[in-house]
Amino acid sequence: MADEFVVKTGNWKKKIITILVIALAIGGFLAYQGGYIKGRPTNKVETAKLDDMSGKFTKEANYNVPKTALPAGEELVGKPFLVVNIYDWHGNSSVTYANGGAVTLENSLIGQEGILVKLVHQDDTPTSTKEFMSKVAAFKESDGKSGGNFGFTIMGNASVPLIEPLQKDLKAIDPEYRAICVDLVGKSDGEDQMIAPAEWLTNPDAMRGKVVVGVYDDGDIQIAVMYADKVGIPVNFDYHTWNANSLNIEHVGDFIKAGRIFTHTRELEPRPIVDDEGRKTGKTTKDEGISLRPDALASWTPVDRNVVRDLSKMDVSRLKTLATITSTGSGDQKKVMPTALIVLNKYYEKNLDKFAKFSYAVHMASMQIDKYPDALQKAMEINTDLLGIWDEGSDQGAATRERLNAFRGYAASENKKLRVGGSMVFSFRDAMNMVGMTDAGDDFENSTFASVYRSFGNLTIRKYPEKQLKAYLPFGEFFDGRALRMAYNRAKGEGVGTAEVVEKRDYAEATGEVIGSTSYSITFKTGSAEVQSSAYSTLQEIQDNYAATEYGITIVGHTDRTGTDAVNQPLSYERAESVKRYLIARNSRDFGGDRINTEGKGSSEPAKGVDPNYAGENAKCRRVEIIIHR
Repeated sequence: MADEFVVKTGNWKKKIITILVIALAIGGFLAYQGGYIKGRPTNKVETAKLDDMSGKFTKEANYNVPKTALPAGEELVGKPFLVVNIYDWHGNSSVTYANGGAVTLENSLIGQEGILVKLVHQDDTPTSTKEFMSKVAAFKESDGKSGGNFGFTIMGNASVPLIEPLQKDLKAIDPEYRAICVDLVGKSDGEDQMIAPAEWLTNPDAMRGKVVVGVYDDGDIQIAVMYADKVGIPVNFDYHTWNANSLNIEHVGDFIKAGRIFTHTRELEPRPIVDDEGRKTGKTTKDEGISLRPDALASWTPVDRNVVRDLSKMDVSRLKTLATITSTGSGDQKKVMPTALIVLNKYYEKNLDKFAKFSYAVHMASMQIDKYPDALQKAMEINTDLLGIWDEGSDQGAATRERLNAFRGYAASENKKLRVGGSMVFSFRDAMNMVGMTDAGDDFENSTFASVYRSFGNLTIRKYPEKQLKAYLPFGEFFDGRALRMAYNRAKGEGVGTAEVVEKRDYAEATGEVIGSTSYSITFKTGSAEVQSSAYSTLQEIQDNYAATEYGITIVGHTDRTGTDAVNQPLSYERAESVKRYLIARNSRDFGGDRINTEGKGSSEPAKGVDPNYAGENAKCRRVEIIIHR
């Protein structure tokens, strides 16, 4: 008996030891994962609402919208009125919520309109455009009886570079065919940005010779390029070469990959060096001992979130040096990236009443998301189902919380200058304000979206010569607001959701910090502040370049040396005032209030590189300078 007892006691001792070893191993692993063991930073990223950091923007919307039931029920069966390819982008959330999922649910807002819509997750725009052309060809061959029921959403600032090649192909099928935008359903509100060293915020010259990683002609690279343009930094678009005076591009075909290159790559491949004219010098960066690294990233959520997470584990010191340099969020290019729905014009005309029902449901959904927390929660659950889980191994609840945080926007606890996420859905008024629609009438051509369309279209012509784009479809032929107007009038008749939306910057709280300036040659009548008609194209350029941003603007007038200071000083001020009046008259929503200041410098600051004593160059001195500041 004693021997048996000893044997049993020994077995229990072994079991206890084994359990302790396992417990210690598990505890050690969890401690390591949690960052409690020295040598590995914590993976935890605290979040804070974007509005808590900026405090400079407000959105006031007193929606008279009763709460509706969350989308539910069975999927509708039949042929879809519309198939829409959508990005994994929260600017689409009003559409996904209105539909209830990939296929319209019977008790969703779209289902209640008696129409069937199918949503397809597709992040690759070339695939969407190929599918679009295939459906258009079927529409033509069947004489409008089949096909054509296909659309896709894009970033508004990429409208020209992405859609213009389509227009040529469509004309080859039928001269009357066009790809048109028929609604704006949401927008990026910070999630699209350029992340770079914080020094670039106060010293734009630090961008020279540096490299930004991104997808070459995507909307995110476009906002980085537009920012560089406004602060006077050239961009080298040949991503196979390097220029010491320019911001250079590292082209990557995938957004997630671009983020990993930014966080994980210490050195890029050497490149041939080019001069400011783009000519190769015969030397390479390796010859000159120049080590290239990815200095900046142009991308969107969840890539910005991945950057924060990776660097919080790998290199917290680098994370602390970074900032959001320019974005679609507060203070920067806030209005440049609306979520635009693209369809075939002839199919739209044939089904205008159904598109009006679609618009009605989508904008009603937006107001539900804006006003009721459980609607926003449901929208993110639908997005998780439809668009996928960002983190492999995450459960549905955790994945939805990630999307909810990203929709609202937050910052890394280690660095409040680096924002993450930020999205917005569009009520009727949000969309109408972007396209110049009011109760009194429509002014599409002077709208914010028209300025976005033209400014980025002109940027494409100037900066992407390989696209061989010399012109693009006029905005009035690209945007058709009939369905949106019909949907709004219906809501107005029902007394629902038509309150004015105010989303503005409080310029009284602006820092006034100058970040860039550009001179424009304006032709005035001699001794007068009256703008000559020959300057209208330049004034249009000024309007388009600044309408979609929310920078503070100072217009500085200059004269030549003809006449006395007593005349030139007030004249230069009046000329600045004349440009201000022009902008406000054309687009009071974007240029009104206290956004614009004016100054007059008389003849005291001749144009750079001009001999002020040579009368033949007087016209170059008669100009206005646009200074932008935070």
